[in-house]
Order: sequence, then structure tokens, then C-alpha cells
Amino acid sequence: MKQFIKHYAKASLIVLISMVAYSVVVVPQIEPHGPVAELPEFSDAFDIDKWWSEMFADGDWQLNKPTIIQNKRGVLLAENWEQIDETTWRLQPLTMILPASDASLLDIASDPQHASRDMWLVNAKEGAVIHFDAPLDLQNGSLPSVKHGQLAGAITIERRSIGRPNERPWLLTTSDVAIDRCHISTPQPVAIQWGSSRIRGRDLRITLRNEVLGENVPLDSDENPWGPLDELELYRLEDMDVELPAGGLWGGIDP
Repeated sequence: MKQFIKHYAKASLIVLISMVAYSVVVVPQIEPHGPVAELPEFSDAFDIDKWWSEMFADGDWQLNKPTIIQNKRGVLLAENWEQIDETTWRLQPLTMILPASDASLLDIASDPQHASRDMWLVNAKEGAVIHFDAPLDLQNGSLPSVKHGQLAGAITIERRSIGRPNERPWLLTTSDVAIDRCHISTPQPVAIQWGSSRIRGRDLRITLRNEVLGENVPLDSDENPWGPLDELELYRLEDMDVELPAGGLWGGIDP
């Protein structure tokens, strides 16, 4: 009996030492270090007015005090920001505003003549998961470029003019878009409307001349009507209805 008690006490001591070692050495390595920090209060690092507000209508969530992060190459608007890791965030819903020129958004915002500027407006009502190139600092408004990401649900990419009506509005609608550095793609159905022209298909790939929100590579010219857009490829064309000038293909050609 004494021998049994001796072995039992020895075994219990070994188990106790193992439990202490596990809690001290192993647990800190597999559990998060402390609670997830709350979203810090946003402060506008650029201290400029919301010059883009005229692109939205009364009642739109973009005008209802969203969190705003921006740099020289774009603006991100979102109601909810959830940090997943140091460089990854879930934003819902999401709007991206990108200049359709080489002009800095800071110059556009402070220029009283910015009414002549055009913008690309990207909307993802169901939000997105964005992986940035560097940690995102909401307190000073610092916005790094986008490394890659996934925009969920219905997506619209629209060319909008500030201060004047769009003579030939350009609108692309699709869903579930992936961002990978300079490439934007989706295998889903795509519809493009440009003025009275219509194009439908699927398997879209857009190549940009710079990373999304990237500041390192300047665009070629402030006069380029497509701004950061380099190539737009639709690998499966299903239907196309193109508006022709007066006289059709042969208009203006003498017989």
C-alpha cells in the first residue's frame, strides 16, 4: 500500500510539473497576446473637406460619417473596419475613390478648379478583405498600397465627373472581384455600359499602371482619359451592342 501511495504521489508530481510547464511555455505561443485592440479614433491627417461628397446622394452611407483613410492616390470609405492581422482588414461596406489622372488627390481637394476632374468609383456593398503592403494606421490616416484582396458580392466600377454631368457615363457591374497588386479580375459575368453601348461577357481582367493606392510609380500623363487603367480584357464575349457615329461605319466617307 505504501509503495502504491509513493508511486501515485510521484506520478501526480510529474503531471503537476507538466501542467505548469505547458501553461508557462506552450500556451503563450498558441494564444493571442492580450485582447484585440479596439479600433482607434480616426483623425484626418490631411485636414481637408470631403470634396468627393457631391458624387453621392442624400441618404447614402458614404455621407453618414464613415471612417475615411486616404493618400495621394485614393480614398477608402467604410462604415465598419475589423482588423484581422497586422496588415489585413475587413471593410464593410466599401467605396474606393481613385483619380482618373496623374493628379494628386491632395491637389484635387485643394484646387477650386477640381470640378473638371474625373474619378473612378468602386463600390462593394458586401465589403472586402484587404491585405495592405504595410500596417494601416487609422490614427494618422496613413494608407499603404493594396497587396491583394477580395471584394465580395455585387461590385460596380464607375467613371464619375465632379462638378459636371457625364456626357458618356461608363459603368461596369460584376461580382466577387480579386485584387492582386496591379491586376483586378473575376470569372463572374460582367456588364459594361458606355454611353449607349453595351457589352456583356465573363472572365474579366483589368491591368493597372500602378498598384491600387500605390504612390511609388507615377502615371504617364494628366491628360490620359483612363488614368490608372492600362488594359481591360474580357476573355468571353457574349453580347456587344456598340453605338456608332452618325452615318455608321461609313459616315463621312465620300463614295
